[in-house]
Amino acid sequence: MNRNYRNITKHTFFIPGIIAALVLISVIIFASTRSSSEVVTIGEDNSRVSIAKPKAVQTLSKTYEFPLKDDAGKEVSKLKFVIENAELRDEVIVKGKRAISVEGRTFLIINAKITNSYSKTIAVNARDYLRMTVNNSSDKTAADIHNDPVEVLADSTKTTRLGFPINDEDKNITLLIGELTGKKETVKLDLK
Repeated sequence: MNRNYRNITKHTFFIPGIIAALVLISVIIFASTRSSSEVVTIGEDNSRVSIAKPKAVQTLSKTYEFPLKDDAGKEVSKLKFVIENAELRDEVIVKGKRAISVEGRTFLIINAKITNSYSKTIAVNARDYLRMTVNNSSDKTAADIHNDPVEVLADSTKTTRLGFPINDEDKNITLLIGELTGKKETVKLDLK
């Protein structure tokens, strides 16, 4: 009888440990199924990145058409390039993060739309169609801020933007719009 008492006490010592382990496992399973089945309401938590409004805006509404060529150099369609407006901003969003200009500098942002009327998706380097000059210089600057290559699905329009860091005191800002090797149209900006 003494021997049976030892076996019972030996096993009863482990029973509370087993019960505690089962309770812990049950709590973990309950918590994980509860969190994965919770309903998420879109728009309830507004954690979007916001930036300050532009310091100046100039509406341009300039439309251009450029040839869309295949690998053999044959024109297969036209690419429509619309420059909607130009903005001066102290803040921009680059790759989902806010970028702030340093003192004495600002960002010139060109908002554009690219329309692909071709039956296939295309990838366009939008900055190949736009250069900028300042202070009557002959130096042409390419956009530092861009989304290139811009993928435009077949028979659709995609918005994009091109940005140039400039000095606050820069004057006579001119855009040069056209193909890299072709003639360019000049558009003088008057941002106030």
